[in-house]
Amino acid sequence: MIDYALQSYNKALALPLYNEDAYYYVGKLYFDKGQYENSIENYSRYLRSNSNNNHVKYQRGLSYFMNRNYEQAIADFDSYLSQYSNVYYAYNNRGLAKFNLEKYNDAIEDYSKSISVNPNHFEAYYKRAFTKDHIEDYKGAIEDYTLVMKFKPNDHDVYYQRGASYFRMGDKESACKDWSKSIELGGTSGKDVVKYNCDVEE
Repeated sequence: MIDYALQSYNKALALPLYNEDAYYYVGKLYFDKGQYENSIENYSRYLRSNSNNNHVKYQRGLSYFMNRNYEQAIADFDSYLSQYSNVYYAYNNRGLAKFNLEKYNDAIEDYSKSISVNPNHFEAYYKRAFTKDHIEDYKGAIEDYTLVMKFKPNDHDVYYQRGASYFRMGDKESACKDWSKSIELGGTSGKDVVKYNCDVEE
């Protein structure tokens, strides 16, 4: 279906009089196919004549992100957020791009902005916690993982990650409790760490 749509749009673009919106739709179709360079190329062609369309810049930013061109992704997300400052998922995606560039404090700032716009966006709490672990703010990470648990009380991965933060902070008892809870909830990652780090009966 996507291939047929692409074929139709590309035929339209080959005509002398074409609708430039076709570049946008072709860009979306290539994105859906995972062909991110082609997606970027078509979004960019659209933006040559519609440079102020920040919605398309956001879409191109997603393509840049998926193509691991994080600097360009951030530039497009910046443009979008300059006009639409209350879109929580845009801050979240920009934060993830910054994380991938190891700009951890900047990523945390964006996750915090995402949360301020939408306090129920648990993914931002989780990503902020994971990022705090990277800068050795284990106390802050534990606080955020605990907030995630209010939204996802039966998520074994959150217990595993909080346990790891406790362990890095030197609180082995709390770490082992969380890892054991992770296993109880169906997780497998905690089995080895419990075996080698916790006092458990064989």
